[in-house]
Amino acid sequence: MARSSRKRIWRLSGLRGRGKWLLPLFFLLLLLTSGGLTAALRFQAAVGYLPENVLASAEFRSLRISQENWQRLQERRAQEEEGFGEELAAAMVAGRFDLSGQSLPSPESCRRVKELLTYYRSRDYRQLAAAYQALFAGEQVFPVPDRQQDPDRRQTGYENSWMAPRNYGGSRNHEGTDIFGAESLPGYYPVLSITEGTVEKLGWLPLGGYRVGVRSDSGVYYYYAHLDSYAEGLRAGDRVQAGELLGFLGDTGYGEEGTRGKFVPHLHLGIYLRTQEEPELAVNPYYVLGILEQNIRRYRY
Repeated sequence: MARSSRKRIWRLSGLRGRGKWLLPLFFLLLLLTSGGLTAALRFQAAVGYLPENVLASAEFRSLRISQENWQRLQERRAQEEEGFGEELAAAMVAGRFDLSGQSLPSPESCRRVKELLTYYRSRDYRQLAAAYQALFAGEQVFPVPDRQQDPDRRQTGYENSWMAPRNYGGSRNHEGTDIFGAESLPGYYPVLSITEGTVEKLGWLPLGGYRVGVRSDSGVYYYYAHLDSYAEGLRAGDRVQAGELLGFLGDTGYGEEGTRGKFVPHLHLGIYLRTQEEPELAVNPYYVLGILEQNIRRYRY
């Protein structure tokens, strides 16, 4: 065979050997140029927006939203057709679950987030929206009223002590918010039901003292602990309205029934969400209370 013919055969066989990589490379280039890269990036973004098991995540449970952003979201909601749970879920996810100090994400950002999550994480997104809807459903009031005869003075104060360490009964974290009266007076400040619901629990707990547990109609459990006493005639199974008297702020707990005076009088408020995985998942009441400050009752006491 002529030398030139052998060279042509060698070149062709070499191309065939390398050709097995050309077809996958061709399809990869086609994928990239036809929107495949965009789709892949959108998928990664959607996955990154929501933690796995989102309702049990620290991001969701912290409930970081300021009263100002809450009010802006309410104003925006009036122009949208979606339920409030979806509105809040889109805004919180777009804001990386922290709307406590930054401005509210734009409507366009919220729509993009909703589109991504509805397509790629639909189940998780629906759970998140339903959780926010349950937490903020119906009329809600601040749990301790101000004094009608003292209109220029707030009667309570509280701090964000969510997950702060506690040691009574063993090492644990604080799953609630403590509300203190302006005066350190057990049995003086009324404690009101935040929502309409049913009194589910009533009685003594070594940790919580005299407590009331109210289950809202949306399934959220509100835990009012360290009460000095109960409202007259209150019983488990009673229906209560938002703003109805449950008892009086006190200093009971940390021992056998009747133990008092081991700490400054205050109301421990816990909020627990019922999920598919957890019958009572604690969430942070601090920012909820900030929102409820716009609905403080004023009573004469």
